[in-house]
Amino acid sequence: MQTDKETQEVIIFIPAFTSKEKDYYINHYLAIGLTNRLENQRIYLEAEEVKISGQTGRRFSCEDTDGMKKTVDIYEIYWKDLIDDLNDKSIREKVFRGIYLFFYWFFALFKIGKVSKIFFLQILIILFLIIAWEYSTLTIALTAIGNDPNALGFNVPKDIADTLGNLGKTFGSWPIWLITSALLSILPIPANSLINLLDFMVRYAEDETQKELGGLRDKLRHRLASALNDTLNETKYKKITVLAHSLGTVLATDLLADYKHSSLKKINFITLGSPLKTLASISDWISEEVVKCLNSESVEKWHDFYSDQDWLCTKVPISPAMENNKFKATSISLKVSLIKQITGESHDAYFFDKTVLQKIIE
Repeated sequence: MQTDKETQEVIIFIPAFTSKEKDYYINHYLAIGLTNRLENQRIYLEAEEVKISGQTGRRFSCEDTDGMKKTVDIYEIYWKDLIDDLNDKSIREKVFRGIYLFFYWFFALFKIGKVSKIFFLQILIILFLIIAWEYSTLTIALTAIGNDPNALGFNVPKDIADTLGNLGKTFGSWPIWLITSALLSILPIPANSLINLLDFMVRYAEDETQKELGGLRDKLRHRLASALNDTLNETKYKKITVLAHSLGTVLATDLLADYKHSSLKKINFITLGSPLKTLASISDWISEEVVKCLNSESVEKWHDFYSDQDWLCTKVPISPAMENNKFKATSISLKVSLIKQITGESHDAYFFDKTVLQKIIE
């Protein structure tokens, strides 16, 4: 039972694209970091879920060395289910989408390369990955045409279908197929998942809309805004924080840039490992949303954490001329090996850094 000396706070957590299910990052990262890495505080995760109208989350009970107590309710907003999975599309759609992705990232290479030499190298790797994925997809498509001339949704003459089918079998038997498969198998994330991530980034940067389905941004912002509305409508919470990681920082910035609510409560904003600078370099509207978020009356403080050991992020792109007293960027040193930096595994290490955890829970 809560005493008069206890306070209640809330965190709306917008996770990375790699979140596999609701509360995935709470259970596998945040809970472990918060309950084990902060020696000057006693923090434990309560067994039961916490519920408010429209949301379910997890409650952390905290007590510092001075005996001050508080509870922090964290609501992780799962959003990946709103994204169409490229891997679920037809062979025809995957072939043509793969070609489009290659040319998109090829031309983005020169813009992103200006941001960081490491990012330039990463885009080169991405282009290889897309070529390898497209090679694999094209091989399957050609083989399918050989078995069924209507496999791509239109009729292919039988003699041409037979030729394409044989070509597909040839592609599948070449040593390059084996080499490509071997290289893709050592990636820390399955190649199909990485391609899906790249496809989402393009669709989001292009502010894609679909006939009769509305805009991708609209669907995402609606879910995030609903969660934030639910917590602001709760009078018991004395402090509201939006915590975002990886691509979640892009979604959160986009939301807060235009967010309005009747509540007078201000929002604290924390970003971890943000790729905002990368996407802003290829999309003007994302740059505009960053500025609007910085100047938003709803955002009281914005604290950005980034690391040179995280090769997938940079500092949020706010120039010294734009900075005001609400924004602070902190570079931290993540204790990870070079191998984990190269493979991108360091991207999740923020949840075990004391400086980051202290800011989250303070």
